[in-house]
Amino acid sequence: MKKLVAIGSTAMITLGALVGSTTVAQARTKTPIRIKTFCDARKPVAEPKQISFACADDNYGATGITWQHWGRLNAIGKGQVYINLCEPTCVEDGMRTYPAQFVATKVRKGLFTKVVVIYNGKRPHTADTDSVDLS
Repeated sequence: MKKLVAIGSTAMITLGALVGSTTVAQARTKTPIRIKTFCDARKPVAEPKQISFACADDNYGATGITWQHWGRLNAIGKGQVYINLCEPTCVEDGMRTYPAQFVATKVRKGLFTKVVVIYNGKRPHTADTDSVDLS
């Protein structure tokens, strides 16, 4: 448990360092960076409330996202991860939710292409974080 607390504290320090002193209002007015909310999204959006991480079946994603920071280099939010762990099978299992923080990074052509998921407390597996490629 001490390891998880230490990692959580480090994540919070890292999140604070990423945000710096820029306010959300300042970031919104200066930043046209967007993110795809689904794999084939033709109209990426800024500060989405939901993002799908699994193109084929939407069995993994984020919902209820509120963004504390939306900048030119990164965005930081919190919400819920939804995931079907497929135990024992995808049909028999249902969606489960886990509280998490999200850090969007790696801007390419005006889009965030990577989201790091930092689980808060309960998590779907032993890792504290996931890294999702949205490119």
